[in-house]
Amino acid sequence: FYASLYEEGFKMSFRNLTKTPHLAGLPEDLDSANVIEARWKQDGLLVYKPRYNVLLSYPDDNIVNRYD
Repeated sequence: FYASLYEEGFKMSFRNLTKTPHLAGLPEDLDSANVIEARWKQDGLLVYKPRYNVLLSYPDDNIVNRYD
């Protein structure tokens, strides 16, 4: 497992995960979690993803939030 942390592929994986925005609770965020889960399982780690039901507020382009 530790050897995989120093591979050149680690840099590429990190780039791929951060290439697109992934706000919490949106499908892109789940996609990122699934990629990480698959990699960790490949490295022999036991992975558990608990489900949470939370209320999240997202930015609304129609409402201007500003602080003067």
